[in-house]
Amino acid sequence: MKHWTGRRLARVVLGAVFCAASVAAATAAEYHGVAAGDDYIVMVDKSSIYQTGGYTRGWTVTMYADPGDDDDPILSTLDEFDCAQHRWRVVSYTTRDESGEVVTSFDNDDLSWSNVEPSTNGESLQTAICTPSTMTDEALPTDDLAAILSAYIKTQEDK
Repeated sequence: MKHWTGRRLARVVLGAVFCAASVAAATAAEYHGVAAGDDYIVMVDKSSIYQTGGYTRGWTVTMYADPGDDDDPILSTLDEFDCAQHRWRVVSYTTRDESGEVVTSFDNDDLSWSNVEPSTNGESLQTAICTPSTMTDEALPTDDLAAILSAYIKTQEDK
């Protein structure tokens, strides 16, 4: 596992701050970790969840502790769930590089549904967005995205 230098970490933290500003609405973001792997964490902004047209939407942020050469460390998506039918689709998508600059941002023109597969990150996201009460304050007690990223990277360095 590649260790992060202070400069690289600072650039990613700065990117996280830019990401938090773009994801947060009028209220402060309230991030809750819903899935994690060896080098990534997936969070849902509980304050962003809302109903529209019979479906439930919410912003998610995925951060990669050590993205590959062709990947960006921060991905934010506006996901829409058909909670009753266990389906989801991505409405909007943004990636940011280590300096916080937007690399890719688009509204999805193809709003076709995908089934939520059991026992996957998709199911964890569906549970969190469709039933926000399942997210606990103990998971991520801060809404400061930079602090979350720093703490997560530290856990990766300690492995």
